[in-house]
Amino acid sequence: MITEHNHRIVYPVLSILFPCILGIAGMIRENVSSVIWIQNVAFILLATIVCLCVLKLRMKFNYKIIVFVSILLLGLTFIGPNIDGVHRWLRIPLFTLNIATIVIPITIVAFYRLIEEKQYVMSLIGTIVIAVFLFLQPDASQLLAFSLPMIVLLLKSKISKVITTSFSMVLLLLTLKSWIELDSLQPINYTEGILTMVYDTSIVLYIIGIASLLWVPICFLVLCQKQSRNICVGITLYYWMMICATFVGNFPVPFMGYGLSPILGFYIFLIWFINDFNSNY
Repeated sequence: MITEHNHRIVYPVLSILFPCILGIAGMIRENVSSVIWIQNVAFILLATIVCLCVLKLRMKFNYKIIVFVSILLLGLTFIGPNIDGVHRWLRIPLFTLNIATIVIPITIVAFYRLIEEKQYVMSLIGTIVIAVFLFLQPDASQLLAFSLPMIVLLLKSKISKVITTSFSMVLLLLTLKSWIELDSLQPINYTEGILTMVYDTSIVLYIIGIASLLWVPICFLVLCQKQSRNICVGITLYYWMMICATFVGNFPVPFMGYGLSPILGFYIFLIWFINDFNSNY
């Protein structure tokens, strides 16, 4: 049952469900197996139920632990097999997870809060460690999506301008180098190539699909409270850069293309968002 402020889950869920449905339309037209296209919508429904249950617990987020766990999980991607030298995934029974798309949204939240708490050393070191891991994986899309909101955060913070400018330059240089030396992974039509599928189905659906993808993070800006606005701006930048990267390189299209990891990362952030709203209401 949706109680009190938990009705705020409805709009974000609808915002990712819409591009998911458009992606399914493209997959069906291209005769993609139903075993593939049913997974996203089924996972969204399951995650929504789990999210509602978790929200009843009024969880407290420990931002230092979030940063530590994120670094640990990203580090684990370098253990085990890779695909053409690319280390982005952690294989567990039944699933292969793209770790960055799961942990980066909530990690951006953690860094924003840690800097507010003046935990500058951990925030700066953690930011660089994660950026280096993304660079080494390599994952130009996630590095761009992570670096831009972090640069904005650092430059707006009360940390010394010399330090923030230096760290921002490191992030910028790592990002530029990653885009100059893109990996050679071939796209999967129902993951990286899903927008082409939707375009082939209907140019109208294609335009609506792009608009719906860009709208996903905006709903948080519309719903957020003043004290969380900077974080929601950062998350909006993260998803916008992730989406824009798909037009330049062979990167997964979140929510519309096949892939449970971006959906999981979205719901982790959604739980934080609603908890934060409830705790400050």
